[in-house]
Amino acid sequence: MKSIVLDSFGGLASITCFMHCLILSVVPSALSNIDLVATNNELLEWSFFSFAMVFALASAGSSFSKHRKMSVMLAFGAGISVLTMGRLSEVFSFEGGGVLSILGGFTLFAAHMMSIRCCNDARET
Repeated sequence: MKSIVLDSFGGLASITCFMHCLILSVVPSALSNIDLVATNNELLEWSFFSFAMVFALASAGSSFSKHRKMSVMLAFGAGISVLTMGRLSEVFSFEGGGVLSILGGFTLFAAHMMSIRCCNDARET
């Protein structure tokens, strides 16, 4: 049950990170006057990234003992790697950093959903 709760919060953190990156990539000019969601608010960027990482790592560790699915762990690993590359790329002003962050956030969200499904299947068996 603990792993499903972690995955639920992790999914929420990942989809929030994904939506934030997507919105700021699609409509930066419309949001540039709002300080809270401005593209230059590094505290907000690092906060989303940190929450996504904490929940991904905690959830991956907690849920693997229940379902033992390597595909879920690979999805977590891919999401963590791509999101980290995206965040670091944005810090170092690489043009594709936003796209990597979007893909990483979505991949983490998918990994959390896979983990929830696998944990539920393992519980029913």
